[in-house]
Amino acid sequence: WLWMLWVSVSLLMVAFAYLTGNAAVFQKQADGRLSAAATILLLPYLVGVRLNMAYWLRGKAKTAQVRDDVWIGSISGISDDLPAILDVCAEYPRPRYRGAYRALPLLDMVAPSENDLMQAASLLETLRRQHGKVLICCALGYGRSAAVVLTWLLVYGGCRDLAQATAELKQARPQMVLPPETAKAVEAAAGYLKNFGADQKENP
Repeated sequence: WLWMLWVSVSLLMVAFAYLTGNAAVFQKQADGRLSAAATILLLPYLVGVRLNMAYWLRGKAKTAQVRDDVWIGSISGISDDLPAILDVCAEYPRPRYRGAYRALPLLDMVAPSENDLMQAASLLETLRRQHGKVLICCALGYGRSAAVVLTWLLVYGGCRDLAQATAELKQARPQMVLPPETAKAVEAAAGYLKNFGADQKENP
């Protein structure tokens, strides 16, 4: 029964994170690791996440190139061959990595907020300019990271609209998903960033 209690506590913590919309429940640190307490309490769930990633990524590339300097993929595809990483996976710790790393934890299967997308797209662009090549990753590289890349393509990548950005991203990551609520957040975030950039040019 102690084993069942451990699993129950783990899943209750995850349920609380989703009920409150609070990715901080996973206690992912700036270095990409989960706190010791979260790791112990969430270990049954983390095992499930790892198995889920292995299942959905079997026979598929862990990372894919969108542009020469922007890649998308799974957190399990992190390697030292990549000079910079932007990690938006809240629920799983990053593997060992020695390059430039930034974390912006977002919940899986939940539409990111406009503010989250604006922050992530801006951070992606900063890492790209500083390091020349950056991987944006989540659990699979299909959802959260796709939303960030779409926002980046609209603001910094020269795509005229969401349809063009989506078509380009699907060439690199055909499995990407874009629910209607996420699409609205992407367009709103991109519109704000574009307007903000225009305002900055007019009022330096």
